[in-house]
Amino acid sequence: MSSDDVFSVDAAWLSKDSRRVSLPQQPEPADADEDASHERQIIEDALAGSRGRVSGPNGAAAKLRIPPSTLEHRIRN
Repeated sequence: MSSDDVFSVDAAWLSKDSRRVSLPQQPEPADADEDASHERQIIEDALAGSRGRVSGPNGAAAKLRIPPSTLEHRIRN
């Protein structure tokens, strides 16, 4: 999930040799509680829109365009 409206991908991530890709260092969020609250709201909205269904073509994970296992992990934490 992104905290703003623009999502960008480093071209190195698209290379076939993923061993050469180094993960970018991400700064700590200024307000982690606010970010967690925002993420929680997004997840709750997606679950409400999917009638509580996590996986499947009409599930919240599909709406959020993330794997169901990732969504389940985020819900648990």
